Amino acid sequence: SLRAALQGRLNVYHPPTNCGPVRKGVQNVVQWLGAYDRPGLHWDVISFNFGHWDSKSTKEEYQAGLEKVISQLAKTKAKLVFVTTTPIPCGYPEPAGLQSDGRAPGRVQQTMTRFINPWAMEVMNRHPEIGICDQHALLTNEPFYATWMGAAGTADRSKKNEYGDLHIRGILAEPAGRVLARRVLDVLGQEETALATSSLSGRELDPDRQRPATKGMDVEDLI
Repeated sequence: SLRAALQGRLNVYHPPTNCGPVRKGVQNVVQWLGAYDRPGLHWDVISFNFGHWDSKSTKEEYQAGLEKVISQLAKTKAKLVFVTTTPIPCGYPEPAGLQSDGRAPGRVQQTMTRFINPWAMEVMNRHPEIGICDQHALLTNEPFYATWMGAAGTADRSKKNEYGDLHIRGILAEPAGRVLARRVLDVLGQEETALATSSLSGRELDPDRQRPATKGMDVEDLI
């Protein structure tokens, strides 16, 4: 959905891997950025996030890692956008406090709300030049995600939940991708540039064909 929204506006690239926890970012960000100092290989804007894979990190580990990643990203002179980590839906275990060693409680409800995102925002507040794309707020507050938020996920990985897990797939990804696309263009000073028309087909939008998480969706509301 991000690529579709920016088609004809920007080229979109992602490291050819799951970027994992912030410690993996620290180890690999220089390689991921490539030879950006060569003509034609510069970055205009870089959006970044580390969160779900850090659901058992300590505040100190997580924030120190973010600072190291930011220091490398800043060398590119690109505009930076931090994307808040999307919430953990209610099919996962009940909220828990910090572990005895100061680590976040893992993939349980409210971990991103109570720990990971506030820790990240403390870092971003030290870097006011970094824009924010609040995908966490989008998924938490937008009624379109209410069914998914209330039913997706499972405490038992051996059991498949028909409502999905914490990944934002299919039509659920459409608003999340487009809100990032809008933020990217805005930080580049292209507030008046419209996003490309959604690539969703009539078949994909047919409410009778939706999976449980979007069953009976209001097509007009999605559009």
